[in-house]
Amino acid sequence: MKKRGLIFIVFIIVLTCMSAACSERSAPTEFSVAFFTDGGKNIPSIFTDEIISQPVPTKEGYVFEGWYETKDFSSKRVVFPYKPVKDITLYAKYIDINKGNEELVFALSETGESYVLTSYTGDAAAVVVPAMHDGLPVKEVSDGFLKDYYALKEFYFSSELSTLGETFYYCPNLEGFFRIDEGEGGYDAKEGVLYTDGGKTLLKYPVSLKKNSAYVTAFSVPEGTENLADNAFRNALRLKSVTLPSSLVSIGNNFSALSSLESISASGEVFSSQNGVLFTSERETLLIYPAGKTDDSYAIPDETTTVADGAFESAQTENLVLGDSTENFTPPVKAEKLLSFEVKNNPFFSVKEGILYDKDGKVLIKYPSAKEGERFSVPEGTEKIDSYAFYGASRLKQLTLPSTVKEIASYAFCGGETGTVEKITFASESSLETLDGSAFTACKNLKTVVLSSRTPPDTDVGLLAEGDFYIYVPVNAEPFYRSEWGKIASRIHTSDVVLTPYEISFVSNGGTEIDAYYTVFIPSEPVTIREGYVFGGWFAEADFSGEKLSFPKAFYQNSVLYAYWIKK
Repeated sequence: MKKRGLIFIVFIIVLTCMSAACSERSAPTEFSVAFFTDGGKNIPSIFTDEIISQPVPTKEGYVFEGWYETKDFSSKRVVFPYKPVKDITLYAKYIDINKGNEELVFALSETGESYVLTSYTGDAAAVVVPAMHDGLPVKEVSDGFLKDYYALKEFYFSSELSTLGETFYYCPNLEGFFRIDEGEGGYDAKEGVLYTDGGKTLLKYPVSLKKNSAYVTAFSVPEGTENLADNAFRNALRLKSVTLPSSLVSIGNNFSALSSLESISASGEVFSSQNGVLFTSERETLLIYPAGKTDDSYAIPDETTTVADGAFESAQTENLVLGDSTENFTPPVKAEKLLSFEVKNNPFFSVKEGILYDKDGKVLIKYPSAKEGERFSVPEGTEKIDSYAFYGASRLKQLTLPSTVKEIASYAFCGGETGTVEKITFASESSLETLDGSAFTACKNLKTVVLSSRTPPDTDVGLLAEGDFYIYVPVNAEPFYRSEWGKIASRIHTSDVVLTPYEISFVSNGGTEIDAYYTVFIPSEPVTIREGYVFGGWFAEADFSGEKLSFPKAFYQNSVLYAYWIKK
């Protein structure tokens, strides 16, 4: 019994030791990290398992480029957060502001009196444009210099720079712009933001602007700024709110596509805001509805007469109510969550089943992209399907159009990224006259289009040829379609629609007799001969008061045609 007790005690001791060993092994391992700043401000060594943010040393006349694990900088630049795996010294690398990055590529300007910066072949997080190169000023940075440069965090420039091309088209990690000298220049930087015109124009907001090591989500444009350059805030996807100064007179092409932006605040003689939506000062024009604003429904104020193009393009609202005075309104093409439109006392628009039409209901302007239902029949009496009317309809699969529709505008059924329409059917005896060739562009799910007009609608067959859907036409009009739409003849098939034929008789007026046709269309001009005369064509009026008929020609009723003769 004593032996068993002793064994049990030994087992417990061993188990306890193993547990302690496991705990010791699982505990974080810390190492010593020293920093060699090479003449820069000293950074104390630390003992740690992880360095969250990058320490930044300062050195007069230089810009800090990054830390390296090797003294000759042959290793890759250290990325933070950084986890050391041993005791180590990190070495600071700098860029001389008088020389700029070693990998900069320069070219002489046309005058030969200055240099143009044409490209950069390195991968540094900081790019420094020097004031001088080979004894001449660096005046210009060419278009695309740092386009799509993912590594860029900081951009430094001098007062000599006078021309800065479209350079920062997409630099998703750009944190700020900085001047390397004092004095007046073409460009300036304030708190990391790039300006020109003596600070009157905000030229570029860095998309990853930071303050106190945190990304900026609320930004106030400084008072005194008068203009926002086009695309100044492109891709600033972290911004949740923007405040505009009273001095601002122009906003350029900005803010509409910023998916996180919830509100824009403004006051002054030119701009105003209401509930985070940007207007002109008296709210006559609605300029921007922020893409990150999450209201289920939004009502355009009754005093607003105009909605700027694209104002609701990326809106998240599900229901959009037009104000009583809203007259100039182009609906959003995408607005992927939009379920319905609504109007109350508006004299310019009407709504049926949540779909936007003109006041008379003859033009279907916009079918909400997220409207529920897999099938929809456009109401009888509708005469036109407007541009982008069904763009991106994400639930609709089968669409029927009435015989009254005469015109299909550009990109009317364009699928975009979310479109689900599979079949489009025109009701029998369609009046369709014009079908824009781009109407079915990007309809990736479209398989079938059923046409029923007697005459092939006027269209750009070359554009129709870009699709891979099949076109079905009335069996007794197929030859007409094939002859007119030769480029896509292989995709034309007959449907089960049979158009009503009519009797077409001929009065030859002394010429050889022509037998009557019982048909939908006549493919070519019937030929009659009369001695001593030249045939001048067929007319629908016995007195030849109308226009000469052209062939092939479709007929919509029983008709009599009259031969016109010209004496030799």
